[in-house]
Amino acid sequence: LGASQTLEPFLEGPSLILTLVRRPRLQALWLALVQESWEDLHFAPEEIRGDREVLLQAVQVNWRAWEFASEELRADKELAMAVVTQDWSALEFMCAELRADPDLVLAAVRQDPCALELAAPEIRENRKVVMAALSKDPRALRAAGSTLQGDKEVVLEAVCKDGSALRFAAELLKSDPELVIAAVRQRPEAFEFAAASLREDRSMVVEAVEAGWQALQFASEGLREDRELVLAAVRQDWRALRFAAEALSADREVVLACVRQQGAVLFCAGEALRHDREVVLSAVRQSGRALEFASAELQGDRELVLEAVRRDGLALEFAAPHLRADRDVVLEAVQQAGQALRFADGLLTADTGVVIEAVRQDGAAIAFADERLLDSLG
Repeated sequence: LGASQTLEPFLEGPSLILTLVRRPRLQALWLALVQESWEDLHFAPEEIRGDREVLLQAVQVNWRAWEFASEELRADKELAMAVVTQDWSALEFMCAELRADPDLVLAAVRQDPCALELAAPEIRENRKVVMAALSKDPRALRAAGSTLQGDKEVVLEAVCKDGSALRFAAELLKSDPELVIAAVRQRPEAFEFAAASLREDRSMVVEAVEAGWQALQFASEGLREDRELVLAAVRQDWRALRFAAEALSADREVVLACVRQQGAVLFCAGEALRHDREVVLSAVRQSGRALEFASAELQGDRELVLEAVRRDGLALEFAAPHLRADRDVVLEAVQQAGQALRFADGLLTADTGVVIEAVRQDGAAIAFADERLLDSLG
């Protein structure tokens, strides 16, 4: 009982057997002190620093009180468990014996899988502890022992949750097609960590690219020149083009697949394709301003320019001069983006109908109207 407590709450039953134990005065004093200020243990006598009850009380207030424990208590599992339950990182300051205790390390990794890095080498080979760490963060595989990094079941568990964990697998497993594909399906970029032999294997790369276009980046140089493989990747996402061999930016089918998703890819296309009407038309239908990268001849193609300005009126900037003087083309442009008026031929900036349409779409377009027109309108 504390100084202010009485027996009354315990006397309500029909009978009561009491065994009273009087605490040593010094212990009672320190039990009260550590509740208020655990740092006072710094000044405690050795007897108190070796008192388990006092230290257990102190570490429950703040685990750092553990540093004031006697050498014997610093090896005490019960006290250590109370400490790591508060903060897993305390494991770093514990003796080798405690860092080799499965129960203690398990309690730490259940808080944070990084605790596995602080465990003794033999614990990093403990399957139960490692699997507990992987369940929280598959990348904890990096701290597992070499035996478990080479255990297919363990590694498969990790890469199915985070493909990038493949980088921490044993070299032999990086040559395992089943394991690599499992990793790539979870994260296509994990193909980077596959063995070179798999990144040079066409059937393997095909499967990897099917799982995710990003895998193309890590295929062998020869396979990044493979037209069929690159087509499969860019049909998923035009961004795969940047991983393909440069020669394929001149391939009509490859570029068409890209510009249908992102017209600006026309910028990367070979010169011949910038003269290809179908390719350019596909590009401007996706992004009007792709007209900038068309050949001069196609920038003067009225039908094609109309498609571009309907998509983005500001594409008028890249039209041939005679089309910027074409009233119908300019009207289409300013109806889509009023400020396209700035790119119209001077005669059309003085055209009342054109200016009205531009201002109706965007009031700020008035800044591009001919001053003489503004003066005439008062």
